[in-house]
Amino acid sequence: MSVTITVKTAQITDYVEKKRATLIDMLAERIDLVDQMFADRVRGNLSGGVLQTQSGKLLSTVMQTPAQISGNQIYGAVTAGGTDAPYGIYFEEGGTGYYEIRPINARVLAFMGEGGMIFAKLVNHPPTPKLPWFQPEVDAIRPEMNDQLNQVFAEVLKP
Repeated sequence: MSVTITVKTAQITDYVEKKRATLIDMLAERIDLVDQMFADRVRGNLSGGVLQTQSGKLLSTVMQTPAQISGNQIYGAVTAGGTDAPYGIYFEEGGTGYYEIRPINARVLAFMGEGGMIFAKLVNHPPTPKLPWFQPEVDAIRPEMNDQLNQVFAEVLKP
């Protein structure tokens, strides 16, 4: 006696491909969702949460790149600072030491101090304090990203 089991692999391939396409689309959507939350939290840090908004230049550099599918990768990004506001890294990492400020277009520096207007030919400026506004949000959002991506797998691959 014998038993022959026949499986039509074309049906399996179609089923798996449909699941794969759904999974990829949903993963991209969740990446966008979490990146948006991340970008909003960074903007909050640059709007008084960590740093006070002065010109708004650093705040305006917070950009979210929508999730993209390329080959066997799905990726999205949130960026801030860069060449448009390179000073952002100094707040993130803190200054390394005192530095001199000298006048360039005038004979003296002029600025407001506690006692009124101060004039000086040279100022030894203290290091920029470390006020991380980006990396703490990376660390905080990582568990949420993992949870969201795991939920997608659970939803798509549920029996």
